[in-house]
Amino acid sequence: MADSRLGLASSTGVDSRLLSRTPLELVVVGLFALGIWTEMDIVGAPIRHPRGAYNDFWYLGLVGLLVVLGVAYRSVALPFGVWLLSTIGGEDALYFYLQLRTPPKRLPWLDGHLLLWQPPTNVSVTAGLAAGVVALVALVLLERELVVRWRNAVGRRASPGG
Repeated sequence: MADSRLGLASSTGVDSRLLSRTPLELVVVGLFALGIWTEMDIVGAPIRHPRGAYNDFWYLGLVGLLVVLGVAYRSVALPFGVWLLSTIGGEDALYFYLQLRTPPKRLPWLDGHLLLWQPPTNVSVTAGLAAGVVALVALVLLERELVVRWRNAVGRRASPGG
């Protein structure tokens, strides 16, 4: 096993860093990360290139952020939940709410987006934000439960007579 002082693994093979965080902490970190990412999108609005290069770099940066979250918190659920939240309308709703504006009644630039409720409206992106938060919470709780069960199973196998 790797040296647990480095935070890489414990004696049972499971990093305890994930278990040392409450699910609420992970959800708050995920929402904060998405909020910061959305704020960067708001600030970058004036430099958008019409041919979509900005979106390509935005998605590349989002993937980088998700990788950092996954590695830093030794979690798969956290980055996946943030990605899901950002793609089902959460980032689109936050884009307006962080500017203290209401999303427009219709968001035609999101027409045909596979993961958004169609047609994209202020109601659908707000519902996406709410559904994304629920999904993030559920994924973090599920991952924690699975890690705890796996850790207990490994611990029972490692103990003498177990």
